[in-house]
Amino acid sequence: MKRPTTIPQHLLAAALGSAAIVALWPPGDSLYSTVVLLPWAVLLLSLTAVRLGAELNRPVRLGLLLPTAALILLAPARHLVGWTSADRLWISALLALAAWALWRLLPSLRRALEARPPWPVFFVVPLAFYLVLQPFTLEHRQPDGDEPYYLLLTHSLAYDGDVDLANNYRDEDWRQFMTRAIERQPGDPVGENGEVFSRHNALLPVVLAPAYRLAGRTGATAMMAVMAAAVAWLFLVVARRRWPEAGGGALLAWALLALTPPLLLYSHQIWIEVPAALLALFAFDRLERLRQKPRGRDLGLLALTLCLLPLLKLRLLLVAVALLALALVRLGGRRAAAVMAAVAAAVSTLLLYNYWRYGNPLKMYSTGEFSLFTSPPSDWLRGAIGMFYDCAFGLFATAPLWLLLVPAVFELVRRRDRFAVELLAITAPYLAALAPRLEWYGGWSPPFRYPLVFLPFFALAMVPLFDRRPAGTRIAITALGVPTAVILVLLTAVPGWTYNLADGSSHLLHQASILLEADVSRFFPSTVRIREATWWWLGASILLSSLALLDSRRLRGLAPAIALTGLGAVAAALPFAAPNLPTRIVEAEDAWVRKTAGRLEPERWAPARPRFRGGWRMTSQTGLSAPVIAGGERAILRVHAKRDTIGPHRLELFADQTPLGSLEIDRISDWRTFEFGPLPWPTGARLLVISPQYAKRDDLGLLLDRVDIEWLDADDSGEVPE
Repeated sequence: MKRPTTIPQHLLAAALGSAAIVALWPPGDSLYSTVVLLPWAVLLLSLTAVRLGAELNRPVRLGLLLPTAALILLAPARHLVGWTSADRLWISALLALAAWALWRLLPSLRRALEARPPWPVFFVVPLAFYLVLQPFTLEHRQPDGDEPYYLLLTHSLAYDGDVDLANNYRDEDWRQFMTRAIERQPGDPVGENGEVFSRHNALLPVVLAPAYRLAGRTGATAMMAVMAAAVAWLFLVVARRRWPEAGGGALLAWALLALTPPLLLYSHQIWIEVPAALLALFAFDRLERLRQKPRGRDLGLLALTLCLLPLLKLRLLLVAVALLALALVRLGGRRAAAVMAAVAAAVSTLLLYNYWRYGNPLKMYSTGEFSLFTSPPSDWLRGAIGMFYDCAFGLFATAPLWLLLVPAVFELVRRRDRFAVELLAITAPYLAALAPRLEWYGGWSPPFRYPLVFLPFFALAMVPLFDRRPAGTRIAITALGVPTAVILVLLTAVPGWTYNLADGSSHLLHQASILLEADVSRFFPSTVRIREATWWWLGASILLSSLALLDSRRLRGLAPAIALTGLGAVAAALPFAAPNLPTRIVEAEDAWVRKTAGRLEPERWAPARPRFRGGWRMTSQTGLSAPVIAGGERAILRVHAKRDTIGPHRLELFADQTPLGSLEIDRISDWRTFEFGPLPWPTGARLLVISPQYAKRDDLGLLLDRVDIEWLDADDSGEVPE
């Protein structure tokens, strides 16, 4: 196919023209940086298409350039329409344009997979995608969680050349990348001469420091985007080496990994998980190369990579050990012993340095960290389920397409592919140590933080299934792809929603509950609040596995219609089912329950949130109001409350204006259940819970967890259970 030679010049001219328009635009606008980068991103993608040999005919060029020009020209006037969400609508339109451009590139990308190794375009495409979205996110969200501390350490390395942060806190250097003041973290080591060291290792800040020196926070996040794009490209390298015949499956898995959450969310976050994923995947790639053709250089790179993992974060030693064990099985003999000796030397050096410099070989950790092995089985179960299924912190809720990981594992087992055993061997030690550590539920981070290191390996597990693509899998891809796209747009357009809620809900469910005045979260699994839906989704994923592996010619032809019809039915049923099903539990902390005064307790971001029984502090003259859908003519109400302070200690219950009863707790006590009924329930009445007493302090009062409602019909005996 003849490549059009004039296209690059035309696209370059269009990009320069757009840049000239933007140069006249006030830099204070929240979309300024995004629009500055947009023409260059279009140019980069267009040149990529030319490199691929794609046929860019006139309609395609116009379909790419005209909408881009329209977005740039309309951006300054977007607020004239009076919409408060104008920025979000604009970025959503940009995402739609990016999706269209990627769709046009897919056939050429498929042909480019024949190269060995895959062309750099598989690095350039996600990088362009990350970079064009970063300015909007950075403008609308300040660093949080551990990000400010990694950035402050990066700042110290870039400008002071040391890791002592005492002067950086004193001089308020955090103002270089945020406006909210920060103080040193608990657990930060302190030197004998007043030095303040970060509890975080310096390896990631060392990598970010040159880019930070050039462009501040923007440079650091751009380097994170480069590493995320490198993960996507290296994934294809490994996938094509492992399954050379699975071109289509590798391309689909690459798109899922690179262009959807959670990797997309972490492409601009200053966390160690993306570089950890890159190192782990690189080590696995070296193992693959050594299996095919042993070479000393690959052996040295493997040893170096395994040494860097614990230097990035000490807990990643578990990942390095798992990969080392796999190397022992594959390599054997002196080569494996050499790798083991190098890793042992690196870890020993790290521990000795920490002991010499900070007085603690584990630095921020302690021997108490090993007590996780004494955790109760319920913590292990919660963690194992939650990291994948939790509606706020789990992988499947972040991008429903990842649910196909379950049938993908079944497909590996069906094929007797050894990668199923390798995947278990690599991930099991780290995930087993992670599962009972419930502190990350409530931690300030995007979803699926700690297990993100294994995300490329989960994508690798999907390659065989995506390559075979039975009819059931085609249906599942279509059905799950639509909600994944919706979540992608919402999390990009509203960057604050990246950090989900820690009360058993998420921002999406929170907003839906407020809009419908109903408990929408009841249909989705939660690790913070174990409920029936948690087990439904576990069963549904097993059922999905069975359906995804089905294949027949007749089913294949009907796949799109079945997928879209099923998706539409479920999407229509779930939101509108909540306001029409009988109310059985009223959680005081839920968004659909209206509150006057009082406060949430524990606060929303309490670490290890599943360990707390959340509730609403019924302080002075507090009231709750919840719409109730009656499931019978009479009701038995069970109120779960406790008194842990002095002050107001009386609650009154009403069905609209009808008194239902009152309760008093005279002394401080643990959780108790107070039962009322059976009582007649007026049709359409709201449940009101009121704390009528007055107190001078607003931190005193009862703590109300929930009200359970059991419905009785007219012909029931009406006996209250003991």
